[in-house]
Amino acid sequence: MLGKGAFLIYLFWVDGFRSIMSEVVGLLQEIRDELKELRLLYKSLVDKLVPEEEPLEDEKETIESSDEVVGEDEVLRVFG
Repeated sequence: MLGKGAFLIYLFWVDGFRSIMSEVVGLLQEIRDELKELRLLYKSLVDKLVPEEEPLEDEKETIESSDEVVGEDEVLRVFG
């Protein structure tokens, strides 16, 4: 069993640990907020630099068509 002194030291340690963890949580929230802001700025920059365009008719067909998937054996046979 802990003596009074050891118990007080333990309580002081726990209080300090809680304080540190509270600071860590606050810092992590700040980092999360800054990352969100950076992501939005990056998205805005990309939208300005690379405008969204509608695909041409042949591009639409290519996008909507299903592609045939080949196996590794066939790739090695063709390129090997």
